[in-house]
Amino acid sequence: MLSQDRWRRLKALGLDWKTGGSLDPRWERSFLSLREFRRRFGHCRVPSQWAENINLSKWVVKMRRLNRAGRLSSEKLRRLNEVGFVWDVTGEREAEQDAVWSKWLAKLHKFHQQHGHWRVPTDQRRFHSLRVWMDNQRIRYHRGRLSAERIRRLEEVKFPWVSDRGRQVASRVK
Repeated sequence: MLSQDRWRRLKALGLDWKTGGSLDPRWERSFLSLREFRRRFGHCRVPSQWAENINLSKWVVKMRRLNRAGRLSSEKLRRLNEVGFVWDVTGEREAEQDAVWSKWLAKLHKFHQQHGHWRVPTDQRRFHSLRVWMDNQRIRYHRGRLSAERIRRLEEVKFPWVSDRGRQVASRVK
């Protein structure tokens, strides 16, 4: 039997008494660490090599693996979903990268509309990052690392695959 003091402290930590004590105390500690992470950072995307709490990082990876294998209880799954556990970090990361890429494309398109050309100045600091982004698109295209969707979107705005600085980007290897 738990003392009143111990019971109050466990309840304050967020122990879910509805489970009937069936959950592993180590799982509960990790779950509480995840909730604390969410409280601090506003999300549950724990980095896979988070130095501050490597045990939490490993636990999060393990939860994803157990879920993919169908070996995570419905109760644990429910509780993880309730706190906003991120099951597919790759898909989420790709969505974030796509959003950033789209913002750069919009900046480039706006530059073209305002100036009527694609010659983003190399000698003006405010345009440096845009110029680097343009060059990176050409390099990725040349190396076959630019998705068909991104190629389509760049061609839609008539993106010049040849640099205006006299360097010609060779045709992409197909």
